[in-house]
Amino acid sequence: MSMIKFSDNKAGMVGLDKDKIQRIIDENSGENFSAFAKKKQERLEKQKNEILSKVQTLSDITKMKYEKEMVQLCGLLEKERNYDRDCVHVDMDAFYAAVEMRDFPQLRNIPMAVGGYSMLSTSNYVARQFGVRAGMPGFIASRLCPQLEIVPLNFDKYTKESRVLSSILSQYDPNLSMGSLDEAYIDLTQYAAIRSSSVRHKRIRYGGDCVCRLPLVKDNDHPGVVQSIEREEVCTKCSHSRKIIEDEVEFGIGRAEIVREMRFRVEQATGLTCSAGIAPNFMLAKVCSDQKKPNDQFELENDPQAVNDFIKELPTRKVSGIGRVAEAHLSALGITKCGDIITLAHLLPCAFSSLGVESMLRIGLGLGSNMHSRDSKDSSRKSISLERTFSPTSDSRFLTQMLYEFCEQLIEQASSKIKSASGLSLKVKLSNFETLTRTTTVPIGCDLLNPSKMFSLAKVVLNNLLAEGKELRLLGVRLYKLIEKREDIEDGRITVVDMLKRRKIEREDENEDEGVKSDEEIENKDMEEEEEVDNIPKCPICGRIMKGLDDREMNMHVDECLNKDSIKHLLISDYEKRDDTFTPAKKDEHNTKQKTILNFFKKSC
Repeated sequence: MSMIKFSDNKAGMVGLDKDKIQRIIDENSGENFSAFAKKKQERLEKQKNEILSKVQTLSDITKMKYEKEMVQLCGLLEKERNYDRDCVHVDMDAFYAAVEMRDFPQLRNIPMAVGGYSMLSTSNYVARQFGVRAGMPGFIASRLCPQLEIVPLNFDKYTKESRVLSSILSQYDPNLSMGSLDEAYIDLTQYAAIRSSSVRHKRIRYGGDCVCRLPLVKDNDHPGVVQSIEREEVCTKCSHSRKIIEDEVEFGIGRAEIVREMRFRVEQATGLTCSAGIAPNFMLAKVCSDQKKPNDQFELENDPQAVNDFIKELPTRKVSGIGRVAEAHLSALGITKCGDIITLAHLLPCAFSSLGVESMLRIGLGLGSNMHSRDSKDSSRKSISLERTFSPTSDSRFLTQMLYEFCEQLIEQASSKIKSASGLSLKVKLSNFETLTRTTTVPIGCDLLNPSKMFSLAKVVLNNLLAEGKELRLLGVRLYKLIEKREDIEDGRITVVDMLKRRKIEREDENEDEGVKSDEEIENKDMEEEEEVDNIPKCPICGRIMKGLDDREMNMHVDECLNKDSIKHLLISDYEKRDDTFTPAKKDEHNTKQKTILNFFKKSC
């Protein structure tokens, strides 16, 4: 049985000898990981065989039923298609590695990675040509590339640069969403609509014997719109002479020019490059940002034919949300490209739940996801988490200190936007690579956003694991069941959205599974979370679907329903009071009128 396959889906890894890389990985993996990988691969093969069996035993009647259902669902989803938005995904190029290469010029032209002996967080594009990538143990990366330079992580430095990035991009979209430290989702629609003239920005580049400051002058750099101003200074770092060339660059109108301006300003402010994708929705924009890495951008026109042509030949693994397991399940159905999803849509129910089927159809149609993204009306954050990999240890002092730091950092992240959290999850990976999680919840109203309270709950779980003599190689903490800070909540006003969210959270509390979960259960839960689609909100009075309405519209609708509901009962009650002698004939008349009233209010709602 082969090991878990090496994935080359990262930018800068095209054309590698995957068989050679896989062989080196297999040869240098420890016994624990080999056993873990073998078990995982066997489980995946079993799942694929079960899917194939379901496909082979499908009756013609069932196939026709699925085909009809998929056609209907695709028709409903098509109604959500929108070509009026300018969505942009900006992704920094090899972010952690780029920061270190900027600060240490000797690292720029050699294979290097950021992380440690146990795990790498990222690698530069030189190292990627050897098969070195994020998520790979440092000792295996060193076998693939003996000359690899591994630099320790410095999150304070990366966080500082991320704040500069977000401060620039927020000028184009105040409501931008930072997917992580190095990526951002920007809705450029409004800004692009009001941009009516070109703008100029001062540009500074560096040359001479000193290479400490970025960006450097390149031979293919186009001149600015005004004559360059050149001066010299001595670098305090390397003591060499540095030339400073100043000019201006002009950027026109239109979303492509605006994105080029954004990328230019980020490089000027940080000395770091980024890539961008422009598309009708964020799912496509994220895929597009990877098309021309590094330091470039790719635009997908807001045109049905352009979207269809692009998505048709796109490998499924290129889409965010389709990981190794989902890719394997799709391949078992004969689906390797996103275009195949629609062609073979009638087979999707053999491998995915109803929510998973909808998610896959959205991908196949090139639609924005309606879950966990800014394409959703409910873009509230679902959870916040931190985790870290390290050498296997059972040192309680080291692990307890790390746990407390995680609690403090999570609360710092949550403090600006999160009002309260009622769910806490502790994730650990054992020395044999088995993953365990334990979750706990507190009643709504109790606040976990207190480092001592959060730490005390998590520490109990950690101590139980350490008492069993287990060695850990990963520790993570996640806060979920979040309620965001909002002005109407702070003022004491509760909206219908809040009411529906709270009811949903209460239902989740009732169904929450507590205790330690195996790696298989965790993997299945992760798949379910990838497939999860938020429940469509409904009016609690009349049951009408409230999709697409904002808070104000929902409140107005519910108020109207409440008023109608009160009038309905008054009318019925008044009729009963006036009719004090109930003969069988009058009773039938009463029932008929009552039904008429009820039907009237049902239709009017």
